[in-house]
Amino acid sequence: NFTEQYILAQLVARQVERQTGRPVEVVGAMGGTMAYEALRSGEIDAYVDYTGSLWKTQLRAPMPRTPAATLAGLRQHFAAENKVHVQATLGFANNYALALRRDVATAAHLNSLSDLTAQAPQRRIAGDYEIFSRDEWAQVQRGYALRFAEQRSMDPALMVPALLQGEVDLITAYTSDGRIAQLDLVLLADPQHLFPSYEALLLTGGRVAQDAAVRTALQGLAGKVSLACMQKLNFLVDHDGRSPTEAAAAFFAGACNPT
Repeated sequence: NFTEQYILAQLVARQVERQTGRPVEVVGAMGGTMAYEALRSGEIDAYVDYTGSLWKTQLRAPMPRTPAATLAGLRQHFAAENKVHVQATLGFANNYALALRRDVATAAHLNSLSDLTAQAPQRRIAGDYEIFSRDEWAQVQRGYALRFAEQRSMDPALMVPALLQGEVDLITAYTSDGRIAQLDLVLLADPQHLFPSYEALLLTGGRVAQDAAVRTALQGLAGKVSLACMQKLNFLVDHDGRSPTEAAAAFFAGACNPT
């Protein structure tokens, strides 16, 4: 239930309609776990999920340290289950990262989470309602010895304004947020790779496994949605007020093609 998912649902639907001529129904208001179970049971035929989320909810084991190993492990899990299939890796990951204003980063010489270790006790950070209770945050805190002067939880829609107005020094950001590039925010590097990868995967169920035309259509999206592209599409909705359907139409009209 967030902008990116609404856009991707429309994008997947339009791809199938354009390539096969068949109508596609878009079903909204599903959480990730509900969507996965609906896919397994045949209630829906396709949706986009993320490697980090899938690993935590389906394998429930310590995550590998590399995106490639995570994807390989998921593919092996799905193959054994034989009810869910990876039709395409779309080409981007929507990861957690710490973001700050460029002027603050430049003045404080902050380029990575390692640089933040010594400065964290003087810095204020804001995050969404979940991040500070998640295992990956605990891992990042331990790995970089981060102890902040203030740690706030707030609505994700309010975090960027709070950062721009100087109410906080850093926020936990999503790397595919379109405002990162448009507002020239700095994402701190994670040299220890402690934040897991959330690579976008197009998953399908049993009916699509038996339908070569739909599989071919969906596989045509492999690698076509880069991080810069997803940022641009998210920005169209979150900033410009366009609908997810209009953002998907912009994608097919070449909005993400190199100029």
